[in-house]
Amino acid sequence: MKPSYQRKTAPPLCRGYLYPSLWLSGEIPGYFTLYQDITERRLAEQALQETNENLEQRVQERTYSLSVVNNELRKENTVRALIEDELRQAKADADAANLGKTRFLAAASHDVLQPLNAARLFTSALAQQQHSEATTQLIENLDGSLKAAETLISAILDISKLDAGALVPNRSHFSLTTLFENLNTEFTALANEKACSSTL
Repeated sequence: MKPSYQRKTAPPLCRGYLYPSLWLSGEIPGYFTLYQDITERRLAEQALQETNENLEQRVQERTYSLSVVNNELRKENTVRALIEDELRQAKADADAANLGKTRFLAAASHDVLQPLNAARLFTSALAQQQHSEATTQLIENLDGSLKAAETLISAILDISKLDAGALVPNRSHFSLTTLFENLNTEFTALANEKACSSTL
């Protein structure tokens, strides 16, 4: 036969009061005792104390977690600030480089356009003289090529100004006929060298 075990419950907690028993004559023949069960009260006090201890521990853990998160946020903000500073510095360097490129292209374009303008003056002087039909056509083609080169250099300068933000684009309608005529003039000589024909 297996022994059986029975869980013992804790004895109740009591508070006792001792009162004297008085007769009418004032004699005290004895005393009587009054007991009050305070088990529930003590259990409630213990539960409240445990709750407070658990609450303090949870507050400490939560405070520690928040401090860790705050430290991570500070690190992230520091890294973000460094990245923003680097981006601003990179943008400033890029703006300075664009400005330097614009100034260089402006100076280079001016230096290149001067001999082109002189060459166009020479072709203009040639065009005013009497020549054969073939020579006149050759002079016109030469002047057109010089004009196209001048236009191309001016376009490169305008593009550099657009990149630097120094020029505001002005949209407008224009005819493509002049553009195609210039292209035809430029590539006619190359086409003839390759035994090809170009038509507009």
